Amino acid sequence: MGEQTKRLNPWFSIWLQPRATMREVLAHPRSPQMMWGLAVLGGFVTAYSSARSNAIGLDGPLFTVWMIIALHTLLNAMIYMYILPPITRFFYRFNGGIGDTEATRQAILWGQIPWISCILFWIPDLLMHGEAVFQTGAENVHPTLLVLELIVQTWAMIVALKCLGEAHGLSFWQSLVAQIIPFLLLLFVGFFLAMLFGFLLAALTF
Repeated sequence: MGEQTKRLNPWFSIWLQPRATMREVLAHPRSPQMMWGLAVLGGFVTAYSSARSNAIGLDGPLFTVWMIIALHTLLNAMIYMYILPPITRFFYRFNGGIGDTEATRQAILWGQIPWISCILFWIPDLLMHGEAVFQTGAENVHPTLLVLELIVQTWAMIVALKCLGEAHGLSFWQSLVAQIIPFLLLLFVGFFLAMLFGFLLAALTF
C-alpha cells in the first residue's frame, strides 16, 4: 500500500485523491524549485484571471498589460510562499489543526493544481482573440468558457480544503470553518472601520 501511495503523480492524483496525494507529498517533500514553480504558476493564473476580468487592456497597450501580469504574478508567488502559509496555519491551529507552516505551504501550493489547469482553457482563447481578451471584461467571455472555469474553480476550492485538512489532521468541514473564520473577521473589521469612519465624518461635519 505504501509503495502504491509513493507512485502517485500529484499533478493528476490531486484531482480525485487529494488527501492521499498530500500524505505522499508531506512524506516525500519536493524540491524548493518545484515549490517556487507551483507558486509562480498559481500566481500567474490569479494575475491573468484578474487582468482579463477587469479588462485592464482598455487602459494601455498590450505590453503594459503583460508587465502588470508579470509583476502581479511575482507578488502572488511571494504571498503564496511566505505570507499566506503562516497566516493560514494560525487559523487552522486555532480550529484544532496540527500542521506546521511548511505542511501548510505544501498544501496551499499543491492544492491549487486544479486552479492552475485553467491555463488549458485560456491558451486557445488567447490564440483566437489576442489582446481582445483583456479588453472585453468577464461579462463578454464565451459562456462555455465561463461554465468550464466555474466547474474547475469550484472543484479547486474543494481540493484545496481537503489538502489543507489533511495537512492539519482536520475534516473537510473543519477545514472550511478554518477558512471562513478569517473571512468573517475581515468582514467585521471592515464593517467596524466603515462605521468608525462614518461617525468621525459626521462629527467633523456637525
